[in-house]
Amino acid sequence: MRKSKFTETLIVGMIKEAESGVPVPEISRKHGVGQSTFYKWRSKYGGMEVKQHLEGGQSLSDTHRVALVGERNRWEDLYQSAITLNHFEGLNLTIAALKVSHLEQLNNEIFALPIWM
Repeated sequence: MRKSKFTETLIVGMIKEAESGVPVPEISRKHGVGQSTFYKWRSKYGGMEVKQHLEGGQSLSDTHRVALVGERNRWEDLYQSAITLNHFEGLNLTIAALKVSHLEQLNNEIFALPIWM
């Protein structure tokens, strides 16, 4: 089955727009979705908060966590390069110290994330 280009968060956001008084045809044109599709979504997701629909499925924090782990890995590579350069070329240790402090900050961000956002 084809994956929708509309996330559940976006769908719930569109429903919130309609609840706040924006006409459905205007929302449909703005987001490029048919009115009948919007009404189907409203019957499925109507009355839900963003956190409620996430509890039934995928966590937003997973995507964020993967991005942070990737960034941490890039910083680890830079740190190792700085150590190598420092060892062979006598670079100043402040470069490596900056990398370590940023790496520690990333680790704290990754492990401080809640499971469900």
